[in-house]
Amino acid sequence: MEKIVYTRDSDGGVSVVVPALKADIERVLGPLTDEQYEQHVWERSVPENAITPTSIVDSAIPESREFRGAWVQNGEIIDIEMDIAIPIHMNRIREMIQKKFVDMGFPQRLNPQVEAAVVDEPTRIELQRLRDIPQTFDLLSATTPEELKALWPVGVDMHPIYLN
Repeated sequence: MEKIVYTRDSDGGVSVVVPALKADIERVLGPLTDEQYEQHVWERSVPENAITPTSIVDSAIPESREFRGAWVQNGEIIDIEMDIAIPIHMNRIREMIQKKFVDMGFPQRLNPQVEAAVVDEPTRIELQRLRDIPQTFDLLSATTPEELKALWPVGVDMHPIYLN
């Protein structure tokens, strides 16, 4: 049996149902025809408020789960919606910028006057460069998830989700 995909009514996200093996279900319910097995899976796995539940093949599901929150159902395939993936990616960049601040010894932003008094010029320039990245780093040129993942600011560690 193929997998089942549907859009959740609650949040618009996509759910993928991987059916239990027929033999495993038969251990509980007894012998089933293929039709009974499939009906059982659909009844038990797809909520009544599911939007456009559809059977799909494995190849219709993105291999990478890095942008799982940006999946949208498009008939019998799952697409990655770039308008959703881009903010997800930028939030990961922000997360790693914050980690860089902490690694540099600045877990909180300093008052500008205090920063000017206690931080040397090269460090102040680096802190400002990091602060500017979310406003200046262009992700809109990416048209695919692969292109998006390749866009990462210099001097900021890659997010762990991309290191698989």
